[in-house]
Amino acid sequence: MGAYDIYYGFAPENGWCKVVADRTFIQRTFPSAIILLLGTVALALVFRRAFCGWICPLGAMQELFATLGRRLRWRRPTHDNKIDGSLRWMKYLLLFFILFFTYRTGELVFSPYDPWASYAHLAGGWGEISEEFLIGTIILVAALLGSMFIDRPFCRYLCPLGALLGVISKLGAARVVRNEETCRHCQRCDQVCPVDIKVESMVQVRTSECLSCGECIAACPVPQTLEFRAPRRVVSPLVLGAATLAIFFGIVLATQCAGVWKARPDSLTEITGQGVTLDAANIRGFMSLNDIERTYGVPAGELIRRLGLPGDTDQTKPVKDVMKPLERDVQEIRDAVAMFIEQ
Repeated sequence: MGAYDIYYGFAPENGWCKVVADRTFIQRTFPSAIILLLGTVALALVFRRAFCGWICPLGAMQELFATLGRRLRWRRPTHDNKIDGSLRWMKYLLLFFILFFTYRTGELVFSPYDPWASYAHLAGGWGEISEEFLIGTIILVAALLGSMFIDRPFCRYLCPLGALLGVISKLGAARVVRNEETCRHCQRCDQVCPVDIKVESMVQVRTSECLSCGECIAACPVPQTLEFRAPRRVVSPLVLGAATLAIFFGIVLATQCAGVWKARPDSLTEITGQGVTLDAANIRGFMSLNDIERTYGVPAGELIRRLGLPGDTDQTKPVKDVMKPLERDVQEIRDAVAMFIEQ
């Protein structure tokens, strides 16, 4: 749910209530995260889950693997499959637990399990992945490989953002509508639906599983039999896609032009919490020993001594690259800094 755009600097001992009460939630959350969330919600109120069908990068990646699965004839539709129907409720249960434990701990508890966050950190190398996003990477690989057999398995069963948008989309007035009089019941719409909705048996597709992707409309051989209808007009798949992109990225562009968009920290002090509460848990693998010294006040030489690192350790090198060749973990540096702060 955009976890990779939100800063994870909440102190665990504070909890969400204190974070909100102290107004540190806004201080610790980048405006970009709030803007993206509001833009996605606004889009859901207009075009339902069009974000999932037209914008979501993870959804697009799963679609690519699903295309390969179709060509290899591995893809298996799940119409009327009771197990599939039951598993789809998992994402709503997962959303509940994420919100609950985020509220209780004041931390983004889903971040280590977020497959898109793991993908965004692949450039950091295996050290960073194994340290922070191993489970998320496993879920990412499983989702992509699984897509060759079942379309969009992560979207169907595990995506908390999809669950949230599914609930909000119930308020959306626009939806796919089928004309029973002209329908040939060829079931082409059912065959191309990426989430296996039985469109052919519905007059209006009201299910929260619909991604508003327009695939069913494009596949229908009879004009004006399947249409995406807003309250006062019919919207073609092309216009639906263009409008979806325009609304979402228009909000992003407008906030950038207005100067309120911010997607990353301006300094290390924002990451570590200086001026609020210095928390060694916020030390990241890309920081150097010199960065830690400037921010936390722990002399780099003292850290080298306490950790028993080689005397010629490069103090300007990312600590993940310092510890990895020694088969040691960045967590040792966090622990040493925490002990220094507590003294």
